[in-house]
Amino acid sequence: MNLRDAMYNRRTIRDFIEKPIITEVLNKLLLDGMQAPSNSHVRKWFFINIESNGMRMKLVGKEGENLIRDRDPEQILDDLGFKDHAQREMYKFSIPKQAKMILTAGAVIIPVFNQPFPLMNPKLRMHLNYFASIWMVIENILLSAVEEGIFGVTYIPNYPEKIKKLLEIPEKYDFPCILALGYPQPNAKVFRPDPFMIEERVYKNLWRKF
Repeated sequence: MNLRDAMYNRRTIRDFIEKPIITEVLNKLLLDGMQAPSNSHVRKWFFINIESNGMRMKLVGKEGENLIRDRDPEQILDDLGFKDHAQREMYKFSIPKQAKMILTAGAVIIPVFNQPFPLMNPKLRMHLNYFASIWMVIENILLSAVEEGIFGVTYIPNYPEKIKKLLEIPEKYDFPCILALGYPQPNAKVFRPDPFMIEERVYKNLWRKF
């Protein structure tokens, strides 16, 4: 599979068959991720593979369970200020699956990266370079996974400090998301991007059309 095919076939999947990703395949995906460009050419990236079902349950946590069990998705979307119909439909579909996708994925990976400066309150924009680099790692992993028939989803929990404590992630390190990877259910729902003309998105020199 060439790169363009991988980019156009990569999709977010939340419905997995309960089939583990074997170590050799998972290592290939992570090694491909490590080929991403890095801040200052220092690849201080690590991966925590959450294999234990018990640990996955702890990863979901009470916050994740309550998000699914106790809250109306429509209310969540209102609270987030989402107005676009297509966006709301996608989130209404995905919110109830947040816990299940982590529990049934073939692999659950926590990418960990060195973040020597405060992530949530950086003094300089360049302090976010470490955060930007780890997302390039994740995209490499997702593109490499397509060739193996593996798809995935990134989930950013709203209780990161609890997860860092649970996983004993050291100070000066952080994680960007929970990465759930797996083999899709035959009827897994796929949301495709809306079509657009690239000419409508490219401005010349300034933020305005000519």
